Amino acid sequence: MPIMNLFKNCAYYWGFAFYIGYFVNHPLYTEPFFGKVQVYLGLISFLVSCCFCSVLKYLFLLTFCFPPVAERVRQLLDSRCSA
Repeated sequence: MPIMNLFKNCAYYWGFAFYIGYFVNHPLYTEPFFGKVQVYLGLISFLVSCCFCSVLKYLFLLTFCFPPVAERVRQLLDSRCSA
């Protein structure tokens, strides 16, 4: 990796962390309307969607290993993703 990319990446991530940290640690910060329930529901929905996407990626990559299964998996993916 070129040395300039290192500085650009560091500046980007430190800048984003500063931006988020400013609003989270601000004295006038107000917590979510429903409190911890809202935070936990958001976290759970994020984790479930990550697991779902992981399964879809697994099924997609499975089609490369087993070509006879490919058509059935594509049908499943098309029916799941088109809804």
